[in-house]
Amino acid sequence: KMSNTYEWCAPGIPSELRELQSIPTVICHHWIAGFLQAKPYVLKDLETHKDTEPEEYNRLKRQGIHALIAVPLFEQGVLSGFLGIDNPPLENGGNITEILQLIAYFIQSALTRKKATEKLRKMTYTDEMTGVKNRNAFIHKIEQLNARIHSGESGLVDVGFGIIFADVNGLKELNDTVGHSAGDQLLRDAAGKISKVFPPADVYRTGGDE
Repeated sequence: KMSNTYEWCAPGIPSELRELQSIPTVICHHWIAGFLQAKPYVLKDLETHKDTEPEEYNRLKRQGIHALIAVPLFEQGVLSGFLGIDNPPLENGGNITEILQLIAYFIQSALTRKKATEKLRKMTYTDEMTGVKNRNAFIHKIEQLNARIHSGESGLVDVGFGIIFADVNGLKELNDTVGHSAGDQLLRDAAGKISKVFPPADVYRTGGDE
């Protein structure tokens, strides 16, 4: 399946982002066949596909699309998506395709950087073993709350909040007698149980067994 992740609409054109989620790729199987060969897909007249590609026709027709150009996006040589423009001025179709292919290169570079940044951020604030947030994330959250309190944010102090600390008992003994893999599993199990009781976004591993 495929989903629309980014969208720009000209004035007067309604957004379709919410509607275009988890769309079966079979609808545009012939697009993908070309994309896998690094070829653009150019649809000059939707009406010519009414009988041959009825699923594609019905979906595009509903959106008011009568023509389109789409070019593939590749991440490390693997097809990761596509960039398209609806109802382009086809008298300049050749130039638009070339420009779109150039833009696709820069967009894919930006998406790759964004993914790398998100991965780095996750590594910075996530405990790799348990999957819950780590001490860095905990300190950052405390700093955020302090800043909100000192700024006098309405309602924050009145509502109040608290922190529950929990230690995993017997971790050292388990590590010494059974092995560190068993101790690691104990920590993962504890984190999993805590995350079932409290919102996972508010669960932190602040130390070895804390």
